[in-house]
Amino acid sequence: MPISIGTKVEIKTGSHEGKTGIVENMELREWDDTPPSHIYSVKLRDGENFTFFESQLQEIEMSLFEKVMDGEYIMEMAKINPQLHKKLLNTVGFIYVSVPQGNEGSIPHMHIYHDKSLSIKKCTFLRLDKAEYSPHHPVLELPSNLQKCFLEIMTSVWSNYHIKEKNGTSRAATGYEAAVHTWISTHDLADSIKFKVDDKTGIWIMPPYNELFKG
Repeated sequence: MPISIGTKVEIKTGSHEGKTGIVENMELREWDDTPPSHIYSVKLRDGENFTFFESQLQEIEMSLFEKVMDGEYIMEMAKINPQLHKKLLNTVGFIYVSVPQGNEGSIPHMHIYHDKSLSIKKCTFLRLDKAEYSPHHPVLELPSNLQKCFLEIMTSVWSNYHIKEKNGTSRAATGYEAAVHTWISTHDLADSIKFKVDDKTGIWIMPPYNELFKG
């Protein structure tokens, strides 16, 4: 079951049985005697925190973690670089950049909401694989006052989201890298999409969105 920050989860057994929450943090940990493994931190609806390991997703017999994930993420939206969103809200204004989880078509894209209404009528749909607006929704260009904010979210490091380079090095991802990783992790058709990749690191290269905004 693909999991990313923003994925909705339901705990099936143990003292937290029946509680739901959202994955807030995903960190890759490495130990000397075991392969690298992700650790997921969940904020439950009642305010409690819940943490589990990637290996526990496949284990059936463990009483606390049995079937911990319920697969409820069709059209769940993963917010990209949420800490930076908060900073921009206080200094610049509202913007909400998210990636749909689940199969929302074959075109990798982001939803960029312009205000707190989170209305589809005030949302720009931007491709992840190209510096183009996504054609599967009516095109609404990103307002000029939000373009700089968007680029900052995409290029800034997201300290809570880690990815692995092809040489095995783990590091914090940029907003764009996290967005692509989220899409690939939660879409069945992701393998057929050709993202531009850095030959040295094996990590995806962000398209030149600034050229798109220049018109």
